[in-house]
Amino acid sequence: MEKQVYHLPLYAKIDPVLNVFISIRLAEINGFTARLQQHINKARELGLDNQRINAINRWRKINVFSETERAVFSLTEEMTGQSKRVSLETYNRALKLLGEPELARVMTAISVIHAWKRIALQLKQLPVIA
Repeated sequence: MEKQVYHLPLYAKIDPVLNVFISIRLAEINGFTARLQQHINKARELGLDNQRINAINRWRKINVFSETERAVFSLTEEMTGQSKRVSLETYNRALKLLGEPELARVMTAISVIHAWKRIALQLKQLPVIA
């Protein structure tokens, strides 16, 4: 089901590296290990090296990401409950780096990917009905 979401026209033009970074970070945040390896494999297909992939959960401490990537990680965390809301500083930095159309696509991607991951986690907790 999640694969279909990646092809929605609303954010189909999002940079594939940003998309996979969002997916990996959200899988980490949500503890969704079942999909994490799939996203890591996708990152490798895109040519990302293991140093950057393995540093995603420590992105604040390791300087291997661009300003834009760091802004997207910050936005991802703030939009998905790592803080109470997106700070004006984070929003303005992302707006400056991405521009309004790309920021809208990135925020949509974060929201939709996060929603699908939360739904999948909840469905795994439901009892099996025979």
